[in-house]
Amino acid sequence: MTKYRFIIILSISALIPLFLTFIFPVMKHESQNYYVTYVWIWGLPIYSSFTTISMMIPFMLFSIGIVVEIVLLLKSYFNLKKDNAKVDVVSRDWIKRGRWIIIFELMWILWLLFLICIYYPFGIYYIEVPIFLPIIGGLVLIIAGNLSKRIEIDKESALNKESDFKTIHGLYIFVFIFYSIFFSLFFALLIFPAIYFSNEIFFRILFSFYFIYPMLLIILILVFDRSVDNIIINSPRKQKQLKKLYILTLAIIGISILIYFLLNWIRPTIRMFWEWFD
Repeated sequence: MTKYRFIIILSISALIPLFLTFIFPVMKHESQNYYVTYVWIWGLPIYSSFTTISMMIPFMLFSIGIVVEIVLLLKSYFNLKKDNAKVDVVSRDWIKRGRWIIIFELMWILWLLFLICIYYPFGIYYIEVPIFLPIIGGLVLIIAGNLSKRIEIDKESALNKESDFKTIHGLYIFVFIFYSIFFSLFFALLIFPAIYFSNEIFFRILFSFYFIYPMLLIILILVFDRSVDNIIINSPRKQKQLKKLYILTLAIIGISILIYFLLNWIRPTIRMFWEWFD
């Protein structure tokens, strides 16, 4: 498979998670009576209150923004099909589309946090895996756009032995250390469940930033995008380093999804234990 064809397939595959975002619920709300209501990215469940319905308008606007980005993305494919020589122009467009999709996702989450903390009723809100799909779609577009960049020979930059990846690598090490702490705490809970029942701090450590993590992940992706945008690829070695960075970024998203799967699994399990002990 040629590099050009691989990039095209990669960019087209970005559409799959974007479409799936509008099909599956991104969150669910469990009331104090254990009644479950699902939440989609195009709007929260409609309650009887007029104020509640008006609060849904920003969700609709953010969702329309993502739809517009999808339409512009499809338009870029048709332009590329007409003229293969436009790959440089189209790749820059992919980066822009991916960036805006991620920004719309960030605004959606910020508004959701506002509603959960200030307005919406009591109960438990569970984050579902589809909430990460726009992040994946946007990131794949950014990667596809950057993969199409040609190597730029810059003698002064080539002589500079200092790595352009130093800052982003340091940030990623911090993230993986953070993940390691989470999994250490999680498996400590499985081995010594009495810790959970006797210590409320343990619960707060695991769940205090439950709604903040997706926002932090998006900020990390935007930092990644900014760093990649400033790197001059002037050698095959740097190209390989950049590809490793792409894999690490996708791995960070994958681990985030795994963390939310584990947290969502442990909440009802712990509640079942509580009911059993009572």
